[in-house]
Amino acid sequence: MASPTIHSITEGLQHLGLEQPPSHNTDSYPEYNVIDVVRNYICTELSRISTVDSAIIFEALDAPNTLDKGDLIVPVPRLRLKGINPKEKAQEWAQEFNGGKFLKQVKADGPFIQFFMNPNMLYNLVINDVLKRKTEYGYLPLGIGKKAIVEFSSPNIAKPFHAGHLRSTIIGGFLANLYEHAGWEVVRINYLGDWGKQFGLLAVGFDRYGSEEKLAQDPINHLFEVYVKINKDVTDEGKESATNNAARAFFRKMEDGDEDSLKIWKRFRDLSIDKYIDTYARLNIKYDVYSGESQVPKELMKKATQIFQEKGLIHVDRGAKLIDLTRFNKKLGKTLVEKSDGTSLYLTRDVGEAIKRYETYKFDKMIYVIAAQQDLHCAQFFEILKQMDFEWANKMEHVNFGMVQGMSTRKGTVVFLDNILQETKEKMHEVMKKNEAKYAQIENPDKIADLIGISAVMIQDMQSKRINNYEFKWDRMTSFEGDTGPYLQYAHSRVCSVERNFAHSEEELLNPNYELLTEECAANLIRTLAQYPDTIKKALKTLEPSTIVTYLFNVSHIISQCYDTLWVQGQPQDLAIARLALYMSAKQVLYNEKKGQKQPGEKDPQNSPLKKIPIAIRPSFFRQLQLNYQMLSLRTACRTLSKSAPIASATSIAGAIRTKVSLPDLDWDFGALEPHISGQINEIHYTKHHQTYVNNYNLATEQIAEANSKGEVKKVVELQKAINFNGGGYINHCLFWKNLAPEKQGGGEPPTADSEFAKRIIDQYGSLDNLKALTNSKLAGIQGSGWAFIVKNKENGGALEVVTTPNQDTVTGPLVPLVAIDAWEHAYYLQYQNVKADYFKAIWNVINWKEAEKRYLIN
Repeated sequence: MASPTIHSITEGLQHLGLEQPPSHNTDSYPEYNVIDVVRNYICTELSRISTVDSAIIFEALDAPNTLDKGDLIVPVPRLRLKGINPKEKAQEWAQEFNGGKFLKQVKADGPFIQFFMNPNMLYNLVINDVLKRKTEYGYLPLGIGKKAIVEFSSPNIAKPFHAGHLRSTIIGGFLANLYEHAGWEVVRINYLGDWGKQFGLLAVGFDRYGSEEKLAQDPINHLFEVYVKINKDVTDEGKESATNNAARAFFRKMEDGDEDSLKIWKRFRDLSIDKYIDTYARLNIKYDVYSGESQVPKELMKKATQIFQEKGLIHVDRGAKLIDLTRFNKKLGKTLVEKSDGTSLYLTRDVGEAIKRYETYKFDKMIYVIAAQQDLHCAQFFEILKQMDFEWANKMEHVNFGMVQGMSTRKGTVVFLDNILQETKEKMHEVMKKNEAKYAQIENPDKIADLIGISAVMIQDMQSKRINNYEFKWDRMTSFEGDTGPYLQYAHSRVCSVERNFAHSEEELLNPNYELLTEECAANLIRTLAQYPDTIKKALKTLEPSTIVTYLFNVSHIISQCYDTLWVQGQPQDLAIARLALYMSAKQVLYNEKKGQKQPGEKDPQNSPLKKIPIAIRPSFFRQLQLNYQMLSLRTACRTLSKSAPIASATSIAGAIRTKVSLPDLDWDFGALEPHISGQINEIHYTKHHQTYVNNYNLATEQIAEANSKGEVKKVVELQKAINFNGGGYINHCLFWKNLAPEKQGGGEPPTADSEFAKRIIDQYGSLDNLKALTNSKLAGIQGSGWAFIVKNKENGGALEVVTTPNQDTVTGPLVPLVAIDAWEHAYYLQYQNVKADYFKAIWNVINWKEAEKRYLIN
């Protein structure tokens, strides 16, 4: 039954004959979050059964880590009941619980009650909510009327933009966008290290080593070159360095307001900021304010010092002013706030800047994104503000992070942000060029390499808990394998293609028949999409970018699993539209990290999964990275392969279009290929995936026969895609099974040494290992799903070649397939996860070379 157009979660509930359950917590947002609707229902029903206060139940509700444990759980011990057996009560209440239309199943697992949401309810509520609210899906009105300041990046002018600044830039940009998405007014501040004696050194150094031409071309790098040279002079001169004294004198003049000195300083600062603005733009980051230590008014620093003295905080030691914080917290020690010569220190300037910010913005939260090495400084800073009796001192928060290790360019040069991004772009070019055919199809490879490279850097940084140190690995982060930025971009690009390649109208998407969505993978996907508002809320509590990134990869993997069975092309229109609506919702959620920001000159950016992470990337670029081949039309269907008949080629095993196909018999048990390929994978691969190709191919042949008989030419053309895809999947898998053999039955054993096949391998490749290595290289170049084939080219004197095909495309014409290797995720994911290379290495242990040799000789 088709649904009417739904405009809100409440309307969706009414359509299903349900009412909004009463809310049981101020942290509940049922108009924005379907899971909160279910939470409220559980609280109401469980309170009725148990007599426990619904507010206590709401606080006890939690989300399990995996879907097999439910969508929500209640640990009975957290209900604060005394004198009960938690396991017995969980069992009793689960049996008595009425799930209604909200829940598909309620069951006990030890002291836990597990609640499984009803997928049919979720299809109607979540898909409609996502497609209606689009970029606003996931939004929760948590920060309405509140203002947050996020200070992040904050590099030191004329010093390297080191790993800490990179992490601060990425994490700070993420947090600013996260708060903005939750309704906060956000002010982004870059508080530059633009004051201090180093500017005296820089001025003396520029007078000695500077170049106006180089300064204009690349101010940051040139100023650093000058800074390095002048520091060397100081070191060479020793303790009584004349250069160092000149630098102190110059900075003293800056502190005293000397116009000529400040003019030089301002020029260096302005040129550096202009360069930073351009560089940050590549990360899609724009600051509201470029502040810095130099921008703190002297009167505020004097005010801060005066308050220090009024509160009895100051302690004078040999002319220098210190604050002894051990009176309040022994771990904080003593800290210097003014040198003996009267010059300020950055802690004093931090206090003055904080006062200025509150007077200017009246913020509700002030976040400092600074490395964990500054934990003590931030703790001292916050304690000083507290002791100064500022009521807003408790609104300050330090978001810290661990170190990046091994971060240097391959040339060993100093790492500035520009260096990092340029190096990553070059590395991405190398990765892309490994597949020359696909590289040649890209309109603007330089732009694409830059954009994917940037996403690679950002995702690598945000994948683990921010406090953890991590190794900066160029090869790992630029790979399309595993959980990387390029993989996430590809996953989004691929789901975009599902929508792009299926003709549909907006009107059709208004009323899908969700009752047709019966597959388990569809249920898993909608259950995961429903978690998005909760994921946003969790990220706001933990301030962990990894919360969002982990969720995005989880969604991407589930979508990938759906491709095997949840087809859109070639399906009945009502089924295709329901599935398409689900995929479009998934695509939107991958995008919904932030409202899209346009690239310069871009009129209508489409969705990208990394908006909040935060970089806008046009999917039109990534479409060009996909395999843009169409499968060769199968004009005939596939015959079942007998165990005895050798396989010749894809075309030689095709029959009449009305011929139904069935699964071939296997020569071995599912577990016979272990440990290289698990029995579980083989069973699912054979009974689920291969069977699905059989079923869908047979259905398509029936439908095309019927359409032919009725003269429905348009439908015949539409069904041809289903014939091609499913027929190719059937053929390739039949060949795949014959390719494999347990080690006890000769799997992995090379071809007969003196055979024509073995001699051909040696003549062309030098060894069997070299042929394997070439094949693995080709397999690694497959972006997404596809196959690699070792073939015999009959038009090239029987030469052996290695070719790849996308999706379920077969090899045809003069190419005789000898070995076929499935590179779809279903062939390896359960055992090897995202490390495809391990699967490609392991499969050679069970390749049936004798069967390949037989086909080579017969054909």
